[in-house]
Amino acid sequence: MQVDQGNDPAVVLIHGLWMTGLEMGLLARRLRRCGFACHRFTYSSLRRSPEANAAALAGYIAALPQPRVHLVGHSLGGRIIDLLLADHGAGKVARVLTLGTPFAGSHIARTLARRSWSRPLLGAAAPALVNAVPHWRHQSPLGVIAGDRGLGIGLCFPALPRPHDGTVALAETEIGGSSARITVPATHMSMLFSRTVAELACRYLRGGSFAGPAAGASD
Repeated sequence: MQVDQGNDPAVVLIHGLWMTGLEMGLLARRLRRCGFACHRFTYSSLRRSPEANAAALAGYIAALPQPRVHLVGHSLGGRIIDLLLADHGAGKVARVLTLGTPFAGSHIARTLARRSWSRPLLGAAAPALVNAVPHWRHQSPLGVIAGDRGLGIGLCFPALPRPHDGTVALAETEIGGSSARITVPATHMSMLFSRTVAELACRYLRGGSFAGPAAGASD
């Protein structure tokens, strides 16, 4: 059953590197069942700089009819959100939730960036994935969901610190100033399709905590 959306803020979902936004579809559907109007922001992660994508996200949010929005960013998407808030201010943004975002920088990205043949795999996104953001410096509260099921591209990078989600190390998702944090048994990609992650997202976006009910998020 669809939950009445009432006056809840909308949710904007921002995908990660090498993605198109379609990957966020199931999570968006589950958040709609939780009562949120959902929008998926798509961008070129390889051809456009993170700053340009943050500016485009600012315009996208400004054009939405809802007066308040929550932002959910997967991986690189979380770094785009950080740049959005740093360069354009909070504006309509209420809460921020990140999934597997490497705030401390990505070991895999740094490894790829050091090799001339693999550097193009990061494209224009390289600075946002290599450099660290040590502290959340924005007024919009931040919730962090990280995974610790180590299956994925990380198997090709034996020096990737454990535990990790197959792509991003648990330690790489840490950032000072977050208001809530939780680790789930999921890989970097599977958290987008996880009912548990959807329920946790619903709880956090509704109440600023990962504790409490999340009726309607599962299907």
